[in-house]
Amino acid sequence: GLIVGGTCSTCQNLQSLGLPNGSRVNPTTIGVDSAFGSKLKALNNTLIASNVNWNITEGYPPSSAHQDSCHASGTCVDASLGQNPSSSSFNTFYTATQSKGLNATLDVQNQAQKDALIKSGGTVPIPTNDKATGTHFHIK
Repeated sequence: GLIVGGTCSTCQNLQSLGLPNGSRVNPTTIGVDSAFGSKLKALNNTLIASNVNWNITEGYPPSSAHQDSCHASGTCVDASLGQNPSSSSFNTFYTATQSKGLNATLDVQNQAQKDALIKSGGTVPIPTNDKATGTHFHIK
């Protein structure tokens, strides 16, 4: 089923953590669990050094229902890599998440999108999620 709501007493907002946010995410009201936030800050530093631009597009509280309950507790985020990212950027992002002890998948809406990413050199885990609003990383 889909998860909505939840509580996060340990959440800090994205602005206080210095994390990048997408245009539809208010960095003063959207946050993440503080321990998870520390990992995201380390990830952000690695991505800056690698010239990979990214934005958190969903944090806590979630803006819509999700399949993974971590969205209801601030222990995961969805993120995008901006306009027309390359498979190389996806691979660099995924490797960086792993190096910081995070788990990431690149969610796509259908098999055709998955096939195109693999054909262009994508080596990250790519599940299909017909409820996704677009291609994004799910990080926890």
